[in-house]
Amino acid sequence: MKFRAGTKKREIYIVLALLLVIILFLGFSVFKSMPPAASGSPHPEISGMRIGGDGSARIKGLETASFILFAATFLLFTTLVISGVSKRNRTVRFWIWMLIITGAILFVWCQVFDSYMSYLSTGALRYILGFPEPTAWMIYGLWGGGALYAVVYVIEFRKIIYTKEDEETLRNIVEEFSIKGEEIE
Repeated sequence: MKFRAGTKKREIYIVLALLLVIILFLGFSVFKSMPPAASGSPHPEISGMRIGGDGSARIKGLETASFILFAATFLLFTTLVISGVSKRNRTVRFWIWMLIITGAILFVWCQVFDSYMSYLSTGALRYILGFPEPTAWMIYGLWGGGALYAVVYVIEFRKIIYTKEDEETLRNIVEEFSIKGEEIE
């Protein structure tokens, strides 16, 4: 079995494009001037503690950049997951799983972002299971994306990661090397 150059060319271009987007938006946020009290202010009553200050002032001008930065980072992760699966194993079922997981995490990210922006504009804060809504979405929602990938990995392992065909190919390679008397490390 020979590796053919260009097999994963499209994935590489997507990875490079997403990395470029991430670098551009990180660069944009780094070179933007810092708002007053961006790193917090001393707490009036508790020595050594800092309070956040005005969240609206800290995010002003970075709303779109922060939204796109996370979306690009997650899409980069998804692209890397997809590129780790052999093209012959990328079935319709595989693509449906990827779309469901990507959609779920981007939906949760939209909820995190929207609830935070809503809080900044209205000052009203809802609590979900003991946490402010944006934090609850992060804690209970975003980790679920990684969990969904783990579930897919377990459920679909023999269909997309290590198929019977892959096992047979590996067995043949091992036999070929053992016949030749070479050691496999």
